[in-house]
Amino acid sequence: MKKGDEIMKFIELRANFYSYDEIAKQIKVSKPTLINWSVKYKNEIDKLKFLKLDALLRAFNEVEELRLEYLLKLKNKILDEIEKRDLKGVRFVDLLTAIEKIDAKINKIKSHSCETDEDINIKLPKMKIEL
Repeated sequence: MKKGDEIMKFIELRANFYSYDEIAKQIKVSKPTLINWSVKYKNEIDKLKFLKLDALLRAFNEVEELRLEYLLKLKNKILDEIEKRDLKGVRFVDLLTAIEKIDAKINKIKSHSCETDEDINIKLPKMKIEL
C-alpha cells in the first residue's frame, strides 16, 4: 500500500473511532507513526467524524419522523373509531387510554427530536496529504 493510501485509510479508520492498535494491524504501520499522523491530520479526521455523525443524526431524525407519523395516523384511526361507535356498552375508557398513551409517545418524540437545518451547505477544502 502506498503511503498516501495508508494515510487516507488511517484518516477513515480514525474517523470511525478505530483504536491505534486496530489500525496498525490493518494497514501495517507502527503505532508511533499513527500517533504522529493523528496530530498531523487532526483537522481531516475531525471533519470526517463530523460528516459521519451528522449523517447518523439525520438518519435518526428520519426514523423518529416516521415513528411520529405512524403514531399520529394511529391516533387518528382511534379517533375515527370513537366517532363511529355507539358508546352504549363500549369501553370508552380503553380508547381514551390508548390516545393518552399515544399522545405521551408523540410528546416524548417531539421533546427528544433535534432540529436540523436542511439548508446548511458545508464546503470542505480538499485534504492535502504530505508525503
